[in-house]
Amino acid sequence: MELILSIHKISAGLFLLTYLVKGVIIFSKNDPFKQKSFKLIKMPEMVISATFLITGLYLLFSIGEPPAYLYGKLLLVVLAIPLAVIGQKRSKPLFLWISILIIVYVFGASETGSLTFKKEKIEMLADDGSGENYELLNIGSHVYGENCLRCHGRNGDLERYGAKKLIESTLSPEKRRSIILEGKGNMPGFSKKLDQKELESLELFLDKYYSQ
Repeated sequence: MELILSIHKISAGLFLLTYLVKGVIIFSKNDPFKQKSFKLIKMPEMVISATFLITGLYLLFSIGEPPAYLYGKLLLVVLAIPLAVIGQKRSKPLFLWISILIIVYVFGASETGSLTFKKEKIEMLADDGSGENYELLNIGSHVYGENCLRCHGRNGDLERYGAKKLIESTLSPEKRRSIILEGKGNMPGFSKKLDQKELESLELFLDKYYSQ
């Protein structure tokens, strides 16, 4: 799954780059150059577009219950492609650049996991800020929101991308830490992303809110 996700991200970047190149070419007043350039781009664009869409659909239908924003992304990409075709075929730069802006917007939505660019956060549960280890728990809640929420969900039972139910975990603290750092199956490792304090805070947060 992680490989498919990486291929999807790379193809998405190339997809946007291809459209940006076309967006520049379309302003050329040299028609032979314009037509030749579009012809050279056509085959790579088809491969990139197909890879982008196929991997995107695979990921969409492999994650159990997809979040609503993914359907919005798919709809926007499906809208952007015919707009770009119309813009290119009829030499309408406005259509092509609207398509490019849509794709840029989709990139932003992908990075934040929201059509409004607002990442969902895990807030502390029934804690007024004076409880024991509040500072570390607060850090842990944000680490969870940034890195774990997408697959494990707010209650730890989302099971997206094959994620395990946290409340049912029987892993020892050592084994759990190893998986967090090194990854397992579809789950990537976070050894290069989390520092020691963030790791300990996440473990404390998991123990408090998602342990049996």
